[in-house]
Amino acid sequence: MHYFIKVSLTAYIFYMFLYALWYFLSIQDFANLRIHDQWAGSLCYLPHGARVLMICFFRYYSLPALCLAEIT
Repeated sequence: MHYFIKVSLTAYIFYMFLYALWYFLSIQDFANLRIHDQWAGSLCYLPHGARVLMICFFRYYSLPALCLAEIT
């Protein structure tokens, strides 16, 4: 049970951090980084990458935390 709680917290915090970073980078034009939107297309894969990494590292133990992070 201790492992499940630790994995759930890790997955939830990691996903929410990357989602916040993705939101910031996709909305803000910080220091004029989006010149002709050259790199903006790769940003759509950032939240999905967080889910894939958590599944690869923690397997099915991270599923409840990822589902909770999706609806938050």
